[in-house]
Amino acid sequence: MLSDSQVKALKPKGKRYLFADGEGLSVDVFPTGKKKCIVSYRVNGKQTRKNLGEYPELGCKDARQLARQCKAEALKEQLGKSKKYASVKAVENKTGRKYNWRNLKKWCLEKGREIKDIADPNFGSVKIYPKEAWKEVYGIELKRILG
Repeated sequence: MLSDSQVKALKPKGKRYLFADGEGLSVDVFPTGKKKCIVSYRVNGKQTRKNLGEYPELGCKDARQLARQCKAEALKEQLGKSKKYASVKAVENKTGRKYNWRNLKKWCLEKGREIKDIADPNFGSVKIYPKEAWKEVYGIELKRILG
């Protein structure tokens, strides 16, 4: 975890460098001595970096709080997409019924709709199918069952 004393001790070098805390928060140190607080996180498997502000105007405690807020917002955004797309497992868990992914895949291929891959802690990644496929193939409205 980054502390103000650690950041104050970071000296400029010939090239810009990054000092990270291992939790997504880092300080970008420029040859001029300027220091910027950066948060790094993944959105749909893609690495994202966001500038939070300059140090010392933005201290480590405030930068950490902003970093957590950024990550939480990114997660909310991803979860919000679950009303537009859903995995077979998510729908099965909500309805208590079994569904065949092949029917959803066939519909998507016929209609030219995208089947997305999302990260899953248990399986690495899973396929998610659009709400229109769920409605036409199984009569399920994702917004209704997923909230």
